[in-house]
Amino acid sequence: MKRPPIPTSYLVAGGIAAAATLWLVGGSLLNAAGERETPPPIGERAQAETERPSVRTRLVVAENHEARITLRGRTQAEKRVEVRAEVAGAVAYIRADKGSEVREGDVICELDVGAREAQLDQAKARLRQAEIELSAARELARKGHRSETQVAAAQAAYESAAAEVKAMTKQLDDTRIVAPFDGVVDDRMVNVGDFMQVGQSCALVLDEDPFLVIGAASEREVGLIRAGMPAEARLATGETAAGRIRFVAKSADPKTRTFLVEFETPNPGRTLRDGLTADIRVAIAAVPAHPVPPSILTLSDDGAVGVKIVEDGKARFMPVTVIDETREAVWVTGLPATANVILVGQDFVVDGQDVNAISADPPVADAARSGA
Repeated sequence: MKRPPIPTSYLVAGGIAAAATLWLVGGSLLNAAGERETPPPIGERAQAETERPSVRTRLVVAENHEARITLRGRTQAEKRVEVRAEVAGAVAYIRADKGSEVREGDVICELDVGAREAQLDQAKARLRQAEIELSAARELARKGHRSETQVAAAQAAYESAAAEVKAMTKQLDDTRIVAPFDGVVDDRMVNVGDFMQVGQSCALVLDEDPFLVIGAASEREVGLIRAGMPAEARLATGETAAGRIRFVAKSADPKTRTFLVEFETPNPGRTLRDGLTADIRVAIAAVPAHPVPPSILTLSDDGAVGVKIVEDGKARFMPVTVIDETREAVWVTGLPATANVILVGQDFVVDGQDVNAISADPPVADAARSGA
């Protein structure tokens, strides 16, 4: 029996498939024999020819500049005291409410005296009796009818009664809780009728003039700041206040490794508020410094602020201290006299890495002055 003839369309499809297979195999064999493939684009060939990243740099030269160190801090009243009860008792009167200005010795809270006045009267009566007995004992001893021991006992009884009167007088006085200095009552913790225990707070009193701004200086900054230097505080409210540095700590905070700095400013109008965020700007002597764009400041692995430069074809991280800030640049110390700082690409290179430095003009100082 004869097989049916193969359709012509099948034969054509098979031929095309065989031709395609031969073309693919032939191309592979040619490549294996050393035939070159289509070359990569020019940009890809350039990237393959070098592994060094390119960075844009600019030469900066040190100039004498008046250093201004900015310390972050907060405002604080020079004196801030919670006045507390020294005896127990119920609150009978509130003599000064929140916001009241007080003078030293003014009563703020007054406690019920209770039986203390009666106890003081009894103590005074015993004192008078002891005084009479002492006087009689001395007279009788002068006439030889009392011994020195009896006179000494009468003297001791008198002094004991006098001490009791003094103690009861102090307790009676302590029922009046008074302002320890001129200031303002910033808070009140009790109301009339509350029972106060010994040591319980009645009110918070602030001394608002002068006022302080408490800041923290880093290890690099503290050596440039001294007590007595003029300074300026800029508050979060937009207010500014002139004054002087009054204290620089000799030892660092063990947790932050920063040094306490106290700035003092007059506050006769009592306009400053306690607890506001503030910056202390301290003007120090003119020092060699470099103007650099604030955008190039970076951090090292240990958190130090610095700038990356190119030196001998390698990227280098240089720790710096910001001594002043302007609208165009920040002024830093810690760089070589002439430094080739990295303007673009600093975040993509590491310390010691080989780089291609592409110079950018003009120099940073000129760019800063021109606003470029």
